[in-house]
Amino acid sequence: DGRYYEKDRAVFITGQVGYHKFLNLDFTLRNDWLSVFPKDNNAILRKSIGGSFIFSELTKEAFPILSFGKLRVAWGETPQSFGDGRRTSGAYTYPGSLYYSTTNQWNNNFLMYTSSSKVDSAIHGAVASQFEYGIDLSFFKSRLGVSATYKKAVNKGFPQSKPITGTSGTTSFLTNVGEID
Repeated sequence: DGRYYEKDRAVFITGQVGYHKFLNLDFTLRNDWLSVFPKDNNAILRKSIGGSFIFSELTKEAFPILSFGKLRVAWGETPQSFGDGRRTSGAYTYPGSLYYSTTNQWNNNFLMYTSSSKVDSAIHGAVASQFEYGIDLSFFKSRLGVSATYKKAVNKGFPQSKPITGTSGTTSFLTNVGEID
């Protein structure tokens, strides 16, 4: 009938710590359990931490044209359960359904076919790691501002469907793949 049934459960923790309005630290921790993966390997743990140093709080007298100055750095993870960004195929992909029905009919009977896709029995979710640092500056009572950021992301072990030769009886294999910068 075209409907997919999935269940996600999660636990989330977040925290913030600050010191004298110029040092700040934020962190998060989240664990998701996804029904689209095998029961013994269906958790995705993700973490993040970020900090900032507002140096303009210490330089007010020495550099009066600087209204605001902040250095920031952060690291975090983003979960991914299927490589194409859609999880709607997962409920019926793992552990792999044997038969599918279509709307096509022959002699008033629904046609059935077997899937030509296979799924790795050890498939699991993945996280993309991101690292970012930057600077924010405002001058002349915040009339002029500039911001610069550098960001780098690494994707490792994402589930993706890989084509294989049809002579094997299978046309694709869903498995975790290597590292992408």
